[in-house]
Amino acid sequence: MTDAENFVLAGFVAGFRWVPPAKKWATGLPRAIPTVSDCLTDFLPAGPDIEAWQRPLFEPWQRSFADAAAAAGHAPPSPGTAHVLSMSVTAAQGTVLTALIEGWLGDLPHPIRLNLTRPAAAPPGAVLGFEVLGFDTGRFHSWLCHRHDTTAYDELGIRPGKSGMLTTFSDAEHVVDLLSTDQDDTTWFPALIAEHDIDRGAVETST
Repeated sequence: MTDAENFVLAGFVAGFRWVPPAKKWATGLPRAIPTVSDCLTDFLPAGPDIEAWQRPLFEPWQRSFADAAAAAGHAPPSPGTAHVLSMSVTAAQGTVLTALIEGWLGDLPHPIRLNLTRPAAAPPGAVLGFEVLGFDTGRFHSWLCHRHDTTAYDELGIRPGKSGMLTTFSDAEHVVDLLSTDQDDTTWFPALIAEHDIDRGAVETST
């Protein structure tokens, strides 16, 4: 995999695994896939400290681990069990991502921008692997949105693991290079995804 200490926290989401539809285009994908892309799955609302007008710009990103854990802990048990995922990036990619968000939103306190301006490691969690994400006008598109994983396998011999994640940073970088073209305004990058204990977040909220 990789040493998670080499990455900085970008943000948290609270939501559900993506369950690919039983259709031909989704053939070969795992039955349930963790993702931080709102193109693929449903996420839970952010905490009450985010103003109503900011929500369309900031969500699905939570302000803190405690906020994400609280949202997941109060979620109804459908369409699955809610979980908390963190997204971490390299320090260099964090600088790029901060600039992209500031170019899009200015100095508004977007949760990812706030995290990246005070670099820190994600809290302890189960590292799931790498999701290749593309930032475009505020949205994070997964490489699975248009089955770029099939292109990666055909051209690079790289395929995701059982969870739908890539298992090495090197593979994720190769996929980023493949997807990054002069004709595409999307900025692709490898994101280290980890899952975190909701109960631990609940303890943080109460202290």
